Amino acid sequence: MKPSLLLLPTLLCFSSLSAQDRLAPGPDGANVSLKLEVERAIAKGVEFLKTQQDKEKGSWSDPVNPAFSALAISSILGDPNLDPAKGLPAEVEKGYDFLLSNVKDDG
Repeated sequence: MKPSLLLLPTLLCFSSLSAQDRLAPGPDGANVSLKLEVERAIAKGVEFLKTQQDKEKGSWSDPVNPAFSALAISSILGDPNLDPAKGLPAEVEKGYDFLLSNVKDDG
């Protein structure tokens, strides 16, 4: 086999290794762009949930099934950008009131 034919696969191998080094996370650790995209997606999801709440009753989806409201509340509270110093969002307070109004004696 000619040496020039061996040179091509070798160069391709090293060029791919070089590209992987450039794509590796920097000294900050995780990919900042991805983190910002995820935070934006979570914020959009939380805003969507807030618009879907029945403002009168405080429930989400079917008021006969309070579990759906509990899931929505859990999702809103799971927002990493939620500031505990500001207290709970009004939608969560209204949702808690709805859940408490549906508590039965037998659980």
